[in-house]
Amino acid sequence: MRQPTQVVPRRVLAFVIDGFLGILVWSILLGSFGEQFEVPGAGSGFEIETLGNATFIRLGENAWALEGGEFGLVSLVALGWWLFNLVLLTGTTGASIGKLASGIRVVREDGQVCGVGKAFVRWILLIVDAFPYFVPLVGFVMTLTTEGNRRLGDMAASTYVVRRDAVGSPVAVGSALGYPGAYPPAPGGFAGPPAPDARWDPGRGIWIRWDGEAWVGHDAATGSWRRL
Repeated sequence: MRQPTQVVPRRVLAFVIDGFLGILVWSILLGSFGEQFEVPGAGSGFEIETLGNATFIRLGENAWALEGGEFGLVSLVALGWWLFNLVLLTGTTGASIGKLASGIRVVREDGQVCGVGKAFVRWILLIVDAFPYFVPLVGFVMTLTTEGNRRLGDMAASTYVVRRDAVGSPVAVGSALGYPGAYPPAPGGFAGPPAPDARWDPGRGIWIRWDGEAWVGHDAATGSWRRL
């Protein structure tokens, strides 16, 4: 059984789906409000330029001209879409459309849906996680190498991305590359668990348990529980 946070391929799929939907919304808005024309020989790349009262958006050899406040309107509606999908929808259901499709959810440490505030923090920090050029290299590397498979936005918001069937259960993680899912029993010669609900964490070499608010580890020397 794998750890509930080991869902990196699903997270990549969710990112692709959400990105595609965002591009689709942007394209529909440009097609509705902008006047399209071609720029032969312009090559690849993306460019936004303002001349007088018009804003020109170029993507490769295709370009759109937006008059007056049309660019502001298009940008505002596009921003509204991202806020709805990545903040409101994620905060209230635990998932954007992409995450709904890929079967993963964003939760707090106690396993409950993250909430709008934490979803907003995650969204803001996409500026860093999606570096460079919205190819999320930073976020991808962090989810592969950090405990709990967390990107920077998850760490700042104290959230985890888990399988859909793990929602509602406190998130237990060892090393991001350690034992997946359930923890094996303590090695021979160890005393029994210091509490009925304790489980052995081979990565840390201690007993751990959920105290209702956070994961705590048992200090054998003092016989006390301390937050991890």
